Amino acid sequence: MEIKKETVCEDTLHIIKEYYHLNPQPLFSILAEDCVWLSIGNLTVSSVAAIKAQFKDGFLMPSFDIEDPIFLKSRRTVRIT
Repeated sequence: MEIKKETVCEDTLHIIKEYYHLNPQPLFSILAEDCVWLSIGNLTVSSVAAIKAQFKDGFLMPSFDIEDPIFLKSRRTVRIT
């Protein structure tokens, strides 16, 4: 998966929805090698491999609801390259 600046909100929403439908692949596909995962219980995990290893025995996650999110435009312009 590729996140595009034109569709960053929709792409992010897709990743979150898939994650909470127990499909972490969209999330895994966009992780940078030097990423950090902040998980439940103050667990901090670094690197893609270490993050993926947290899911090897299944999912442990709190419930999370998103209903009709509203994305507001930023008042400033940020160049994403």
